[in-house]
Amino acid sequence: MKYQDHSPQDVHPRILVNRLAKGWSIRGNGVLDEFLRRWEHKVDTKAEIVALGPNTLVFIQDISYIHLRGMHKVPCVVLGGAFLDPAATDQLRKTFTPAVLPFILTLSEGCYQQATHILPKDRCLILTPDQIVHILISDERGLILKNLLWQQIPKIRLSPYNLLQPAEGGMFFGRENEVARLIDEETTSFAIAGPGRIGKTSLLKRYRHDMLRRRDLRSGYRFMISFFDCQHTSSDRIARFVAMNIAPSAKSDKMNTDGLVKFLQYCSKDGPLDLLLDEVDLVCDSDAFKALGAAARLGYCRLVLSGRGVLLKSMLSPKNPLECRMDLIQLGPLDHSSAYALLSRPFADMNLGFSEPDLIADQVLRFTGRLPHQLQLFCMKLMDLAIKGHLDTISVDQIEIVKQDFVVAQYFINPVLTVEDPEARLIGLLLLRRGKRKFSITDVQEIASRVGLQRSFERVLDICNELVINNVLSWAAGSYQIATEGLFFYAHQMNYLDNAVYETYQILRNQRRVPDNELPEDAL
Repeated sequence: MKYQDHSPQDVHPRILVNRLAKGWSIRGNGVLDEFLRRWEHKVDTKAEIVALGPNTLVFIQDISYIHLRGMHKVPCVVLGGAFLDPAATDQLRKTFTPAVLPFILTLSEGCYQQATHILPKDRCLILTPDQIVHILISDERGLILKNLLWQQIPKIRLSPYNLLQPAEGGMFFGRENEVARLIDEETTSFAIAGPGRIGKTSLLKRYRHDMLRRRDLRSGYRFMISFFDCQHTSSDRIARFVAMNIAPSAKSDKMNTDGLVKFLQYCSKDGPLDLLLDEVDLVCDSDAFKALGAAARLGYCRLVLSGRGVLLKSMLSPKNPLECRMDLIQLGPLDHSSAYALLSRPFADMNLGFSEPDLIADQVLRFTGRLPHQLQLFCMKLMDLAIKGHLDTISVDQIEIVKQDFVVAQYFINPVLTVEDPEARLIGLLLLRRGKRKFSITDVQEIASRVGLQRSFERVLDICNELVINNVLSWAAGSYQIATEGLFFYAHQMNYLDNAVYETYQILRNQRRVPDNELPEDAL
């Protein structure tokens, strides 16, 4: 029987590709639909169609189970016909942006030859018709794609570790309990507080992504607003900023604090808004946020706030200026299994192994304290070292080389040297000088008193929390501990730590916050 007599569901993938190699029009795309369905099944993804034209299909796919750069949002261009027409060529150029790694699915030899001539081979994955057929008939899911990526793309471009962007897709590990709370406790407002780069923005984005994936009917009423972009911190300008991000209009452009509650009441006529407000430290003490709290109390919105020290202090204060019930989520280190996955899975997907997996994982996780940003930096440096050295296996020797890296050392030690409050900075430095890793509030009080800082329990608690927010300490089941073994390591290895102690003590002497004496030797 000739293949023309078969329905699209019955034909072999080779026949599907051969049919589409001849091209298609916008109408009557049964064969193209079947091709896309089989691609989704074999690659284990859901294709989000972006554009469809004669001989050209563009869709976005999420293949986050491959832990390489950009796999959570891959633009794919399917090309049919004997040759590329101007519209297809233009579509290819539009696909390229610095942050993405497009997949180009060429269904004919002519399209493949032209695509390889037009496109930079190291910036996209160009699949031949035979390779596409191989994917459609194979049961190996991501292994074929990974092999093709390793062959075509420089590994340095595939490295997924990134300190500059929130973790998304396959690079988001852990925080399952926090995400579940945001999803399940849908009428509860939350304040998410923690150190910089601990994963607060990543958590908000993950929650929003999961709700979209669930096809949540309230997604149109969910708004993520970052106050990092808010250039003015007066209450009225904050109210305007919120209104313009929810419903931009001439009326919203004139919003002030007094009108914010009524505005939110109007916007929530079909149900309460879900407001995910990021980077709120500079604005959460404003009257505009009191209005947001009032709106939340009246049921017009739910608030999920993300911030650092100011938000934490506000939530711990008996006089919470938000004037509504909010639960505090304090983000700390990743749990061990999530941190291990962040270390091991990207290396495995880069075809890089560890000579002693358990030993190396133990050293890296202890050194970074399982803090996601510290772990990302260490892994990024380790992967770069392996790629540039053409290594297939990572050993303990490479761990030691990364520990001696100047950038890594500065990244780990800078938190304690850049604490703004000199009292907190001095106490942080003195804690690092001790041989202990864990401290109670009473321990910290005693260390502070040795340098003349006679401070109350409440003040010392406030200092410890400031050191947590600055990644010097971390919470540890009712007490505090040095945030990372790396910080302890560099504090005792670098020569300028002693100078930092004396310089900070001198600042406090000049401010008359400690006795006008030399730094007591027993304080060190």
